[in-house]
Amino acid sequence: MLLSVEVGRGTVIEEGPITGIRSIATVAAAALSGCLAAPPDGLPSAGAADAGASGGDASTALDLVVSGSASITAEVGGPGGDDYDELCPEGRFVTGLDGTNNGAGMASVQAICSRFQLGPAPGKITQVDQVKGAAVVGDPGEIDLELVTCSDGLVVVGFHGSENGNEVVSHLQLSCAPLDWDGAAVVREPSEMTAELGSPDEFATADGLCDGGMVAGGISGRFGLLIDAFALDCFAVEAMAAEQAGLTPGPCGRTSRSCPSP
Repeated sequence: MLLSVEVGRGTVIEEGPITGIRSIATVAAAALSGCLAAPPDGLPSAGAADAGASGGDASTALDLVVSGSASITAEVGGPGGDDYDELCPEGRFVTGLDGTNNGAGMASVQAICSRFQLGPAPGKITQVDQVKGAAVVGDPGEIDLELVTCSDGLVVVGFHGSENGNEVVSHLQLSCAPLDWDGAAVVREPSEMTAELGSPDEFATADGLCDGGMVAGGISGRFGLLIDAFALDCFAVEAMAAEQAGLTPGPCGRTSRSCPSP
């Protein structure tokens, strides 16, 4: 699997290939502590993206961050598998998905996450990067699916998906909405659907939508040999200075609240 994928408006950075339940647990624990090893071969890390992404006067630009507790959307899929809950790195929202298929259904899924800033132009929200920041869920299958992303400046607020006769996820399609600012973050109505990740199945379909004013900050559901179920973790949005939010480029190559020494 490639470590860097060009997606038109920027580079999607992968934190390295992750396979198996043990690796998922390891990376999830590292994500909670804010520490993942920098990608090999000199590729830019999420922290490096933070350091070089801010346009204009950094003293006036504010980061948009998630606020409050997560609200989980309805899910698509069957009842099997073990729970997963993978959040974007602090200061980023879901803007796309990547995944694989093994012929029997979706084998793995990974959230693509982006950082948004308010300013320095008054009332203007700008998307400043895009990274594969969350851990891979599942054991990657033989068929790489083409990653799907929202258009520049849009954030995920919902999805449409299907499951097959094995009661596992067959395909996912994301609903994207623009962010505006009117004294506070305003999440507008969805304006587009992404391309489909995977192949639709007519066995069963489902839709999940964040509550009004919320955006996706992570993905959750259940998995085993395949992705049994999928949903979005939705959060309210607020703006604050990076320093106030505790968002600084960490020594282990990502934006983090706390990054202990290796």
